Amino acid sequence: MNWVNICSTDKWTVEESPYLYKPSVVIAVIGVVLFTGVSLVLFYQFVKHRTWFLWALVIGMGMECFGFLLRAFSAKDVLKVLPFLGSYLFILLAPSFLAASCYGAFGRVLWFATPSSARNFRTLWVPPRWITPVFVTFDLFSFLIQLFGGAKAASGIASAGEDASKEELAKKIESGKNILLVGLSLQLACFGLFAIIGGRFLWVSRKWVVQGPEGKVTGATGRQWRSMNWAINGAATLITLRAFYRIFAEQNDTNFFARHEWAFWLLDALPIFATLVLFAAYHPGRILPQQYIRLRLDRKAIINSKGGIFYPPAYTINNPIQSNTALGPVPTGQANYYGYGSRGGQY
Repeated sequence: MNWVNICSTDKWTVEESPYLYKPSVVIAVIGVVLFTGVSLVLFYQFVKHRTWFLWALVIGMGMECFGFLLRAFSAKDVLKVLPFLGSYLFILLAPSFLAASCYGAFGRVLWFATPSSARNFRTLWVPPRWITPVFVTFDLFSFLIQLFGGAKAASGIASAGEDASKEELAKKIESGKNILLVGLSLQLACFGLFAIIGGRFLWVSRKWVVQGPEGKVTGATGRQWRSMNWAINGAATLITLRAFYRIFAEQNDTNFFARHEWAFWLLDALPIFATLVLFAAYHPGRILPQQYIRLRLDRKAIINSKGGIFYPPAYTINNPIQSNTALGPVPTGQANYYGYGSRGGQY
């Protein structure tokens, strides 16, 4: 294949490009290969482990793959409207689905690792049952705003070559980008709240060790669920970094980040690719028991079969359902497992 001919920009100038620079077809093709590769791994894990609750992750990674595929076609001839418009919207909106996956996976970790009496506002600042609904609702609202604003801005950019006054096009693009910035800002605020909640959980659970109903440590315990929790927070941080980039890049056409392709690949594509890699490396299906990765979480069954938590080396908190024996006072100078009070309790 003749890459020179494919990458040729003789038919148009940078001023006519809706990208505001000359996009590289070669790099776009590399992006297609990388995103498709990690997406195939994730889809295999999705089916193998039957992690149906990660349906949003499948949608998000599919949108990324199609987005970069369309970008490769668009880079060959940036004046074609549909490839650019599809690439712009798919790559812009896909991270919202990845964020929803982070929220869902974090909620499942909370249900898996948190004892019944600690599922309260005092300990977690948000009870587990509200984690996914609250954050996904915010994420959905942000997605709809970004969809409307992004579509309006992209259609205005793509219409630059049509018979329309520059003032009308500029007004349409500016209006769409302002709406898009509102959606991105809302998403960023949601990430900030999630970072606080996630950081709080990392702190209070730093000494927790999950046990099975008979006191035996299960295969998904120890450091595995904790590592997955760190991976979820890491993925959310990467998506936040990308949101910051988008807010700066979408402000105006003279923006430094908007006019350099390397900024897109380094601050948008790379963080999202790293997010998918983290999900593949610490996939919930390989770490959490089956009852925690189904599409619908059976909270009642989980509460009735919940194992215990112990705080080594001070004492062990037994199964909350099978044991009704008081644990007695905690040795002098030692607090309970989440740092409150001076006496053990039933969990």
